[in-house]
Amino acid sequence: MAAGAAGKPAWSYYNNDPSNGPKYGKLYNWYAVNDPRELAPEGWSLANDADWAELVHFLGGQAAAGTKMKTTAGWTDGYNGTNESGFGGFPSGYRVENGSFLNLGSIGTWWGPEESKTLEAVDHYLARSGSLTRGSNPKQRGESVRCLRK
Repeated sequence: MAAGAAGKPAWSYYNNDPSNGPKYGKLYNWYAVNDPRELAPEGWSLANDADWAELVHFLGGQAAAGTKMKTTAGWTDGYNGTNESGFGGFPSGYRVENGSFLNLGSIGTWWGPEESKTLEAVDHYLARSGSLTRGSNPKQRGESVRCLRK
């Protein structure tokens, strides 16, 4: 929480529990996404707004994309997808700016590198519906990231 409030890069595991790492990965604040040390490994880049838009178009539009991106298991209440895209969108939840964790099993969120407002940045999320939605959330929030080969 302190790192996010200070505009510093940080990450955590869901519920600050390292045993969640292998299944759900890490949740990064937006400052980690844009850290000059670069979060993406060499030869990779973080998916930006144009990358997400291209994916949505390729998958048949916003309403259809989410179901094709969601994993076939792991979503609560049977809201699994088909994963026809191979994206493997998993519901890793997120970390709220106040330090609490929410929506494990029902929402997957991924930061983009773009700002939307001074204190907010662009993200993309999958929820129970079959759509992929573009949103904007506080930069301190902990979300997943998606890297692409350059």
